[in-house]
Amino acid sequence: MKYKKHKIKNTDVYLIPIKKYKYTFARVIYIIPFSLKNKTYSLFLRDVLAKGLKKYPTVEQRAKILDELYGVDIYGNANQNGDTISISLCLNFINDKYTEPNMLDKYLELLNEHINGPLIKDEAFFEEKVDEVRKHFKEVLENLNANPNFVADEKFSNIFLPNTGYSAHELGDISLIDEIHGRDLYEFYLKVLKEGYASIYVCGDIEEKEWLSKIKKYLSIDGSKKKDYCFNFPQPISDKIKDIEEDFDTKQSIIYMGFKIKDFTLYDRLYASVIFNYIFGSGPASKLFMNIREKNSLCYSVYSNISGNYNVMTVTSRIDSKNKDKFVKLVYEELKNMQEGNFDSEEIENGKHFYMNAILSDEDSLSNMIDSVLKKELMHFDLPKERIAKVEKICKEDIVLLANKIYPDTIYMLKGVEEDAEI
Repeated sequence: MKYKKHKIKNTDVYLIPIKKYKYTFARVIYIIPFSLKNKTYSLFLRDVLAKGLKKYPTVEQRAKILDELYGVDIYGNANQNGDTISISLCLNFINDKYTEPNMLDKYLELLNEHINGPLIKDEAFFEEKVDEVRKHFKEVLENLNANPNFVADEKFSNIFLPNTGYSAHELGDISLIDEIHGRDLYEFYLKVLKEGYASIYVCGDIEEKEWLSKIKKYLSIDGSKKKDYCFNFPQPISDKIKDIEEDFDTKQSIIYMGFKIKDFTLYDRLYASVIFNYIFGSGPASKLFMNIREKNSLCYSVYSNISGNYNVMTVTSRIDSKNKDKFVKLVYEELKNMQEGNFDSEEIENGKHFYMNAILSDEDSLSNMIDSVLKKELMHFDLPKERIAKVEKICKEDIVLLANKIYPDTIYMLKGVEEDAEI
């Protein structure tokens, strides 16, 4: 996969030519600093913009024009990554050669409408649109609060890494849900356009000169100059393990174990950790699954996950609370086995094969190819071809070295009160 980088005003433009697809995928991204407030406002903004534009003020009118343009797909996202919030607008459409000439002009005009043509009145978004989003957020929040998996995850993350992006609520600052109104949301929107770092990614069967010319003609995008963002947050290692239990009205207890990783390098993050996690706890062939479920029958499933942004690993499962001590002991035993190199070359090769297939599958998706370039530019990740070459060289020593950087920090259990009542 190759790409070219261009500059239009303050906007970085990345063109990724791939001949084999009939579709083209374009993504406009504004990156702003992470805060709970920015996260909540970004989510509100995403949903309010989808409810109507100046040119297409109703959802029905917007849907009609999308159908008329050969079913073009356009949608927004607002995602947190490291100390950033990415507000993006994605456009997926059939290439001109399969429809009719000059459709690209119409697609880019539509994209510009979604960015620069919001439905407003008196310098504010329509209050009824904001209220619709607010109502939806409250429904989402109510469902989340009734979900024991979400409750356990939120409580654990706030104990494990409090006051960080890791422990941020899915909806950001939920105390703001009733306080966001049309005028301040519109002010936030203008601030994003002015101060956010703007970039454009296009992937598909594209011609460079045509795209650069038409981006200049149809897309009014500028933003601020690129800033240095942080995507890696080392954590202090503590000798004391936090062990906390809380009751919840659920039939089975949910347990989380949090580990911190010392001196977590980019190589560890991109390569060693993936193979380590495959062997340790990522699936039905893993050490945790085979020992804790298959051998000891303590749970239905158990898995581990490594967060590269925050230099941490978690292990989670649903268990009977009476089995907590045994579960924890077995997790520690399997981590020690990894630290001592008690795994074989076949497990490493299986992990490498699994990882390389995942990397290769990225080139089956235009969106994933854009993600690869974005991570290369912002986070210094390797492109797929470079990653495959490095995966092939991963050895046992790399995995053992990483395993010995992992330290237990937190044990949290959301204890099923119904379960205990039945005993």
